[in-house]
Amino acid sequence: MSSLIKGNTGRILFVLHLFAYLAVIALVTIIWAVTGVGYFWPLHVIFGWGFGIGFHAITYLLYNDKVVYLTKIKEQSDFGILYIYHAFFFISVNIYLMILNLSITLVQIWFTWPLLIWGVAFIFHTIGFFTWENYFEKEMTKIRGKYDYPEKRLKRMANSKLSQFWFLIIHLALFLVVTILIYTITPPVNLQNQIENSITWGIIVGLHVLSYYLFNFVETQKPVMLGLIFHIIAYAAINIWLVIYNLMHFPEITIFLATYPLVLWAIAIVIHAFLTYKWDSILPKAIEHAKSISREELEDFEIHSKAVELIFWQWSWIAHIFIYIVGLILIGINFTSLGLDPTLIVHPTMGWLIGVAVHGVLFFIVQRPITGFLLQTLVLHTVVYIVTSIYLVLLNLIYSPDFLWSAIAIGGWGIGWGFHVMLWYLTKK
Repeated sequence: MSSLIKGNTGRILFVLHLFAYLAVIALVTIIWAVTGVGYFWPLHVIFGWGFGIGFHAITYLLYNDKVVYLTKIKEQSDFGILYIYHAFFFISVNIYLMILNLSITLVQIWFTWPLLIWGVAFIFHTIGFFTWENYFEKEMTKIRGKYDYPEKRLKRMANSKLSQFWFLIIHLALFLVVTILIYTITPPVNLQNQIENSITWGIIVGLHVLSYYLFNFVETQKPVMLGLIFHIIAYAAINIWLVIYNLMHFPEITIFLATYPLVLWAIAIVIHAFLTYKWDSILPKAIEHAKSISREELEDFEIHSKAVELIFWQWSWIAHIFIYIVGLILIGINFTSLGLDPTLIVHPTMGWLIGVAVHGVLFFIVQRPITGFLLQTLVLHTVVYIVTSIYLVLLNLIYSPDFLWSAIAIGGWGIGWGFHVMLWYLTKK
């Protein structure tokens, strides 16, 4: 775990964050009291920033073993860790919404809707959390009799399958409850729109069920082949629905709307198919690379998992680059056919390039590997800063060349980037 979370640096940063939070809360409360504004508007600052300070506090306590109960949860499963965060945000956000609602009006009570709908997901997450140990032991007993793997690997398998099960249950429960509420309680303002939304969400739920089945119960195919099968089915299901939806609502421009997902997603499918075909020759090289960059002793299955992660980042970035290039060609064709200002293409070109650059940095961080939260974020920050600065300069030159406002924006951001560099340098070991 990075020094940002653990050890003295983590404690110092949390204390500074807490001090800044309390100081600002005190200041805005004094301003409210002095100015005499009617309602207690510092409430927004208290809760808004409070969500962040609460998240920081939980993270610090979890990863520094300050609370025995939290330490036990951390060592048990990621599902339990997510539950702690989920519980904090569910309680705090809904208290905020309740206070906000009641402070504005007592006639129209709307805070109950997020409380009810979010509450469905939280209830099932709670059930999964408090029954975890019982179900985990049953799953371990089942897979011990099925696989002759090291205990560590069996525990990871049981954790993964159980987590996937509960997330699927949460998703199904949420879908069913929201669908029932939409068609029984809320007025049918636009029945067609409601049906279309249900179909869209239903397709996603169906794909979630399919993925759970494929990766937990189908053992006759390799995971890489199962991934390709799922990818193709998802491509077909979603694109068929998009074409039908666009034909119903935008028949005159369906060809433009349908082209992007059909063509660009197809590129990802082709690259995925090629990767699946060449998997047996790509994986050994990735395993050797994973061994060379590992800084600790890992078991064979952990090295394999690391190799799969390396392959994912490498090939997903390659796919992203191809999709970016073809996507810009399609955008250029559409701009020309629609007679749009050609200078407008700078927005998708540079905006998307920022996404490609971020993807590339993440791949670079994993491949090297670059460790430490501050160093990782500094590398990411630097690349985004450079690419975005180029975008700002281009906008400046195209739309207002007489006033170089981009220099102000770049300089202001540069101060933040410099502070990031200084913070990394002062905390590195």
